Amino acid sequence: MARIERIADDLLCIADIVPVDGRISWHDPMGEGFEPHNEYVLLGSDRALIVDTGHAAHGPSLAAALKEILGGRALFVLLTRSELDSLGNLPLLIETFTDV
Repeated sequence: MARIERIADDLLCIADIVPVDGRISWHDPMGEGFEPHNEYVLLGSDRALIVDTGHAAHGPSLAAALKEILGGRALFVLLTRSELDSLGNLPLLIETFTDV
């Protein structure tokens, strides 16, 4: 499960780790350990902005953390690049939340 860390009044970090178990293509298939994944959420009164959606390997914990954070806020997504660790959870967020 991801941890939600408050960086500032309106800035949160969703911090998670993913086991190195072959699901992430840039790791050695025989590798061991964990890889950190952090997503940042800027909060407004009626909306929230997530910067990148992270790798799909931690999608369920990201969605659970966002459910806790959003309340009735609309979710806006800012993708910084077209790579899997930036946009891997975009389909999940669109399916999970009604106002993305």
